[in-house]
Amino acid sequence: MKRYDQIPGPKSVAVWKELGKKLSTGMSSLAYRLPIVFEKANSDILYDIDGNSYIDWDGGVLTCSTGHCNESVKEKLKIQLDNLWNIHDYPTTGKLEVINKLVKLLPQKDYAFQFYSGGSETIEAAIRAVLSFQKYKKRKILSFSEGYHGKTRGSLMAVHSIFGKRIQPDYLAAKNIPFPKCYQCPYKKNAENCDLFCAHEAVKVIRADENIGAFVFEPILGTGGIFGPPDGFWEIVQPVCKEKDILLIADEITTGAFRTGTFLAVEHFGIEPDLIAFGKGIASGFPAIVLAGEKSLMQDSDIADYLDSLNQRMGATFTTPGGSSTTFGGSPLAMAAINATLDEMSALKIGEHVCYVSKIFEEGFEDLQRKFSCITDIRIYGLLIGVSISVYPEDQNKNNKFLIQLYHECAYHGLFIKPDSNGVIHITPPLTISESNVRKSLEIFGYVLSKLL
Repeated sequence: MKRYDQIPGPKSVAVWKELGKKLSTGMSSLAYRLPIVFEKANSDILYDIDGNSYIDWDGGVLTCSTGHCNESVKEKLKIQLDNLWNIHDYPTTGKLEVINKLVKLLPQKDYAFQFYSGGSETIEAAIRAVLSFQKYKKRKILSFSEGYHGKTRGSLMAVHSIFGKRIQPDYLAAKNIPFPKCYQCPYKKNAENCDLFCAHEAVKVIRADENIGAFVFEPILGTGGIFGPPDGFWEIVQPVCKEKDILLIADEITTGAFRTGTFLAVEHFGIEPDLIAFGKGIASGFPAIVLAGEKSLMQDSDIADYLDSLNQRMGATFTTPGGSSTTFGGSPLAMAAINATLDEMSALKIGEHVCYVSKIFEEGFEDLQRKFSCITDIRIYGLLIGVSISVYPEDQNKNNKFLIQLYHECAYHGLFIKPDSNGVIHITPPLTISESNVRKSLEIFGYVLSKLL
């Protein structure tokens, strides 16, 4: 099998030599370890400035849903570039078109919408909406301890209780529960006879604290290793949240926009969120995220009184004037990107395609698992795939070094993969990845494993 002579190539090395001196050291560790300078991309293939190409298992961190540089999306963005770029949050026909399309795709609830340019910002907005609705009385946020909701202060506090306690009183700090995963169960239970112990433990936490106002969660853990809950978990937990007036915030930044085959991942689990933040792939790589929420959370029936008042406090709550606005969210360019993406997804029947190629991935990884005992678990939710690899089960540091070696060697053979620090390979290619490149990438992955083991 063909192997490149040098990765990163000499041109990439030269660029990184200069650029590395001028960037924050807080960039991703994988970019540090393999500073390839990518120059262009097309569909599911990446190209670097040294002329090397790679099948993409990352999908622009899950953003390039319709494939890199999709022609249809590109042409519609070009039209918008000739007309209007930013007009703050004033109404546009493009925004109305987007909302009308989303209403048809979302669960049948009476939602209102706001638009943002990043995931952390959107989760912060959802938390503000909850606190405003709860009149700042029920201020605790419940979350899964392995979840990820962003890097801003509020989104960090939602998960990292230690961080939260440093900047606010204990009675306001986030409440965390373990994510209900059956592989490496946090409660050390056997899924075959545990009677959904995880769900009943979650209910105990919920009932024990009257200050919990919202539960923010990923339907499927993304950064935390790609884990979904067991069947029946939400059937037990959701009714208790409703009973206790705990609002459900679904973080579908990663899972939304057909990533798992359905438009939203909550559809797999029967969850009915009060607020939904989605999704990285909604605009084909353009920075745009949607917040959809029940109108009771997103709109104020007294808005006319606020506008008539000369003493209004702008942004005093989420639903008062200025309370949910943002500089770049909902711009005409963002709306053009979302409109074009949704049209292309419809034309390509993207949900059906995701399910089809997902099955090929599943069969391929199961075949590899029979050959390599180090593949200890495979978790597939459409094109959100986690493959756990344990070559050194007693030594995590040594196992991580192996995964970095695998990361490097796959790149040498034309496959761009994304390992994490917990022994998991994240496979999140563009949703348009071709059947031939799915099969070719599995062949490369298996070949590289055979050479390293």
